[in-house]
Amino acid sequence: MSSFHNTLGKFHRRWCFGRVLLILLLLVAAYAVAMLLHGWLDYKFAFSQEAREKYNLILFVILGVVGLTALVQTLRIPREKIAALADEKLSDPRKRILAAASLEKLESQPDATEMQKFHLDRALLDASTELDKLPASSRMPFRAMGLSALAVFAIGAVIWGISHWAPEPFRVVSTRVLDPSSDLPPYSPLRFEITPDAPRAVYGGEAVVQVKITGGEIEHDVVCLIRDPLTGNIEQATAYREGKTGYARKFENALAPVEFAFATGRARSDWHRLDVLLEPKVSSAMITVTPPAYTGRAELTYPLEGGEIKALEGSTITLALESNRPLSSGKLELKALDKGKDARVEKVDGNLTGEHGVRFSWVAHRSSKVAAVIHDVRATPSAKPLELTITTEPDQVPSVELASPEQMVLATPNTELPFLGEVEDDFGLAKVSLVRALLGYRDRSRVLADSLVKREYNFEEPLKLAELGVEVGQILEFYLEAMDRNPSLLGMGVSDVVRVKIISEDEYAERLRSAVQLKNFTARYRALAEAIRESQQALKELDEAARAGDQQAFEEARKKAEAAHAKAEALADKIGKDFNAFEMEKRLSDIAKEAARKLGTNKETLGQLKLDDGGAAARKQIEQMQQRLGGAQKKAEQAELDAELVRKVGDVMEMASRFKKIYNTQQSIVERMGTIAKEVAGGNTRNSGQLDGLARVQDRNRDALEQFALDLKKRAEALPDDFGQMKLDVHEFLQKLEELDIPDPMHTSSEMARKGKSLDAATNALLALSLLERMMNQPDNGFSSMCRGDGPPKFGVKPDVAGTMQQMLDSLMKRAQGQGKGKTGGAGGGVGGSGQDGFSVAGNDVNIPVYGPDRLAFSETSSGKSTASSSKRGVGVQRSSQKPADQIAPDQHRKSENAKLLPENIPAKYRNAVKRYFSQEDEASTPQS
Repeated sequence: MSSFHNTLGKFHRRWCFGRVLLILLLLVAAYAVAMLLHGWLDYKFAFSQEAREKYNLILFVILGVVGLTALVQTLRIPREKIAALADEKLSDPRKRILAAASLEKLESQPDATEMQKFHLDRALLDASTELDKLPASSRMPFRAMGLSALAVFAIGAVIWGISHWAPEPFRVVSTRVLDPSSDLPPYSPLRFEITPDAPRAVYGGEAVVQVKITGGEIEHDVVCLIRDPLTGNIEQATAYREGKTGYARKFENALAPVEFAFATGRARSDWHRLDVLLEPKVSSAMITVTPPAYTGRAELTYPLEGGEIKALEGSTITLALESNRPLSSGKLELKALDKGKDARVEKVDGNLTGEHGVRFSWVAHRSSKVAAVIHDVRATPSAKPLELTITTEPDQVPSVELASPEQMVLATPNTELPFLGEVEDDFGLAKVSLVRALLGYRDRSRVLADSLVKREYNFEEPLKLAELGVEVGQILEFYLEAMDRNPSLLGMGVSDVVRVKIISEDEYAERLRSAVQLKNFTARYRALAEAIRESQQALKELDEAARAGDQQAFEEARKKAEAAHAKAEALADKIGKDFNAFEMEKRLSDIAKEAARKLGTNKETLGQLKLDDGGAAARKQIEQMQQRLGGAQKKAEQAELDAELVRKVGDVMEMASRFKKIYNTQQSIVERMGTIAKEVAGGNTRNSGQLDGLARVQDRNRDALEQFALDLKKRAEALPDDFGQMKLDVHEFLQKLEELDIPDPMHTSSEMARKGKSLDAATNALLALSLLERMMNQPDNGFSSMCRGDGPPKFGVKPDVAGTMQQMLDSLMKRAQGQGKGKTGGAGGGVGGSGQDGFSVAGNDVNIPVYGPDRLAFSETSSGKSTASSSKRGVGVQRSSQKPADQIAPDQHRKSENAKLLPENIPAKYRNAVKRYFSQEDEASTPQS
């Protein structure tokens, strides 16, 4: 291959490379001009994305075809054309380069002569030499390349100038034409501010978006463009104006995400996305209630069906929720039902238990409203909270009741008190104690049961006061105290305080006498006499059977007599040991003891008695038994007669107490009417309305006086003949009562009171009172003396009979005194004695239970027979040896600060007991008027 071929090839390659560079520069210049045109057209007409993409595609196709064609033509230029171009660049008229290129083809001919080869080589060498003389500037199209580069630079300068002169339009337009697939809106001086920036709507719900347009005048209608993100379809909707530059669009029934933008004319906002949130919903809920450990109750888990949960206070509540959506979190709020106590809201964060589950756990200290909200993974909250109510049941303190004895009792020092208590707790007891104290001194506690595991405990135990070393006048206090297993140490319950006042046996006897009814006074005497008579009658029937010699009749009579003796012996034994309230009962007790001894001897004899030898021996033994029992029978019958005598005299003495009661009532009426009369005289009529009630009381007192006269006459006629002087005194008393005509001023007083004449009413009431007092103060009249309470007249009776009469009269007069006197009250608008119409009885404690030695209660039946029943007042015991450890000794006074308890520091159920405890103590320490 010749050197010409290589030299022409180098020239060919350089020239083609220059042509390629020239084509590229031309293509760049053409592209820049076309894009400037594209930008100008988009700035003017705001091409759509599709138009911009088509424009760019057509431009790329044209430039690609033109450039590719030019490149192909450049790269495929033949060597002859390149040789001619070289001759043109060398200005060679001989065309030696072209000729050499043509001769070069002959070089490969085999039949060429030597001369031909010489001339051929010479021509190629000369052409190669000439081609090497071609300057470098002529080897490439530098001129055209320079012009093209200058054109590219000029276009670049134009683009740079536009970018600095109008940077914002240039940025928008350049982005839109260079990246036609972008969502950048066409350039406009208007600015769109959309709120919210990322709107959301719950599935099936609605959302409102707003836009504020600034930067220029709005010359066209504002519309909302809605684009489907899946298909790209765009719909145009109306935007509603809000203010001068504000517009809004409401999206309703949102079921799928959409893209939206606001536009006016050629101006448009950026595209925004409206997300549709799928609501998380509760598909299932489980409740677990874990009671406090001390209750011993098992954990309970169940599905939530209703809206209320009941749990013990202090229980741990666990709420487990499952949702139809994957969850990210959960919130729970607790609001107290009783807002007055605590208005704050307690918040509980949920713990995820899986992709779809969340669990809340808290301790229920109060009844609350619960609202739970769950959030899915997109932070979408549930449409409405799950609401329920937690009702807490407080752990009640133990219920402690000391059923026996009563809250206030009287007892003698040797009494045995029946203590009966019931303790119950809702979950379980821990300890039960009996607390005892001497009033004003330190309490002492004795544990009755400890470490209990049951809910109920019954306490029944007699308390022997003699073992405690009590003394008359002391006041003892007892109460039960129970603790449950609540670790808060507030679960303590106490019973009401039982107070026991120690009284003497004399006071006990006096209280028994005040409770005895006159109609039953002879019952115990008659009961003993009847029992002995029945035994004697049984012996008489037995003697007749023995005389008849009938073995069967004798055996039946013997058993009957033995039964009668056993019954009489038991009754006599009880009466003999019975507590004596009246002086006569001491004689009856001795008679009963003697009779019991003789009845017992007869009973033993009856058990061995047999009908032998024709019955003579048996009849002799029966006669001995009759004689043995005869003395006791006479004594019992005599005591029965004496008791009947006391009862008949007691009927008259009771009338004296009734008169005293009438007097006391009249005295109360006078005091109240006098007070009202003074108030009215002073111009104060506030209490004048009570006159009508006082008139009714005056009428009742007048009726009581008239009935008193009738009853006294009847009872005096029933007196035995031996009491002629008493009959005469009663007759004189009744005659004087009739002469004074006391009911007349009583009637006038009530009439004046009804008419509102307080002074006249008080004057007549006072007149009646003075006449009653005149009746009581009659000298040398035994009945008047009894009315004054000076005692019965001296009768020719046995000393114990006289002493019993005196005791009976004292009890009757005390009873009348307690019922007749007292302080005035305001009940019913009236005033009077006997606790009626607003009159309150003071100082009457006959209703307080009394415990003392055992005493049988006898009563008279309609047939005149006596019946006996055991008294429930108490059980008498013998004084036993005392142990110092068991005695309640006043060894330590209570400290004053211990008595000053703050209510808030005392358990709720304990407060009432403490309040009663100290109120009773105050009452006991306050002297009665």
